[in-house]
Amino acid sequence: MHSSLKNILFLSLFVLLCGCRRSIHRPKDPFFPEITTFWSDTPKNRYYLRNSHLEPIIFTVYNESYLRAQELPCQIPSRDNSLVYEKVKLTDDLEKLVRQLQSTKKKIKKLDNFHILKQRDYNYLKHAGLMVLRHKDYPFVVKLFMENPANFIKPFNRGIEECAFFIMGGGMSRYLAGFTRIANRNVVQKKIESNRYWSELLDTPRKWYWQPEKNRYFVIQGKNIGRTTQKVLLPGTYAIICDAIDAQDGQEKKILSLLNRIDREIAISITQFLGMCIDPNVNNFMIDKQTKKIVIIDTEHFSTLVGIKEPFIINDFFTYYSRLAFKFFNNKLCCSKKQRNELQTKPQPPLYSLNL
Repeated sequence: MHSSLKNILFLSLFVLLCGCRRSIHRPKDPFFPEITTFWSDTPKNRYYLRNSHLEPIIFTVYNESYLRAQELPCQIPSRDNSLVYEKVKLTDDLEKLVRQLQSTKKKIKKLDNFHILKQRDYNYLKHAGLMVLRHKDYPFVVKLFMENPANFIKPFNRGIEECAFFIMGGGMSRYLAGFTRIANRNVVQKKIESNRYWSELLDTPRKWYWQPEKNRYFVIQGKNIGRTTQKVLLPGTYAIICDAIDAQDGQEKKILSLLNRIDREIAISITQFLGMCIDPNVNNFMIDKQTKKIVIIDTEHFSTLVGIKEPFIINDFFTYYSRLAFKFFNNKLCCSKKQRNELQTKPQPPLYSLNL
């Protein structure tokens, strides 16, 4: 998400979260939305969150059978089919990576088998968040997600973006949205391939699902969310593995630039073609050195992440940022109790629903 939007949301959250809190003298609503989280192997240690923004989407975004069908094959051909890589080597390195992260609470600068591309969204003390890495020997990027019951119920302690996603998306987070990356990529890729014009210009990296062999699961139970009692079992650790995309020769940057008018127009045109199932942020697009095509490197289902349920048409980035800011204010301040109840009892699916 671009820094200008972060600034808008930061000011919004500062005012709304600090100045518009619920009175401590106000009686508790027995029908107020609430979730309870706990590790499946230690159910006595429970954590609670009561919040009016919680919606049933948090219980439906994870589809285990679909994700299991998207796991790495035993042999992984390169993008150009010139080489074949072994799954065993990659998964062994991933297991070592998870063990190394879970064994320390100090920031790691170097890893044995991976280059760290991004770790600002990972909390070493809580062992939770998102870390992006690239394998040193294989041409694959790994987006590693880690979560736990105690951290899950603290959306307002995880940064400005996570606060915004929670309020706009009905309790969504990067961790939950990560489960949509593969399915949305497959939908987007089919749409690209079926279009004669865009199939010559656009592409997406292949993506696979992985989780540790001895993974720990946690439970989320919902109360007053939806028409029935909600419950879902989620993996504490999982990863989305995708093709590493190298930038075209001569490119100063690997990604498109918001400062470049042509780049902005390209990003908007792609979004108009695909709809709001992808984030139009220019940082999500880069020119592939191998194919010369524009590659969409971030494929989480954007409509699910920010709770877009009605037509959301944009013609420029000013409209995009202003509409998101308006949606945030509307979700935070302008929803009546009746509207909140309808969102929870009569949930409306996100725009361009994946129907998993």
